[in-house]
Amino acid sequence: MPHLVQMHADEPTGALDSASAAEVVAVLHAEGLSIVMVTHDPSVAQRAQRIVQLVDGRVGSSVSPADQLAGAAG
Repeated sequence: MPHLVQMHADEPTGALDSASAAEVVAVLHAEGLSIVMVTHDPSVAQRAQRIVQLVDGRVGSSVSPADQLAGAAG
């Protein structure tokens, strides 16, 4: 059974300028890790395979970025 490598990141791009944030996200994405990331930055969230939004401490929604964009467009 393959070893699953995970990373948990709380606002890893929060204090960075947009170019540096994009670089950090690209590096994390390229590593092939399973990443659980907390972010308030929509551009960072859009790189995820799944976006889970919390509302009042509970899961408010769980969608893929493509589903989220399709819902906004319709």
